[in-house]
Amino acid sequence: GIAFHGFALNVNTDLSYYQNIIPCGIADRPVTSMASILGQPVDMELVRYGLVYQFGREFGFRMEDEGSGGSH
Repeated sequence: GIAFHGFALNVNTDLSYYQNIIPCGIADRPVTSMASILGQPVDMELVRYGLVYQFGREFGFRMEDEGSGGSH
């Protein structure tokens, strides 16, 4: 599918926020999180690194940290 408004990656999200809504109008697919699936909290820095790396790889960009001295 195509996202019309971006995407969300629930990492260590409090899923109780979703009890009274139907996100994106999809009633038969519950909201989950990485922590819920894995059964333990997830290191947000590792997720950030992996997401940025894969984004760059998919779209042909070389990703750099702001402090690395690379040009922007």
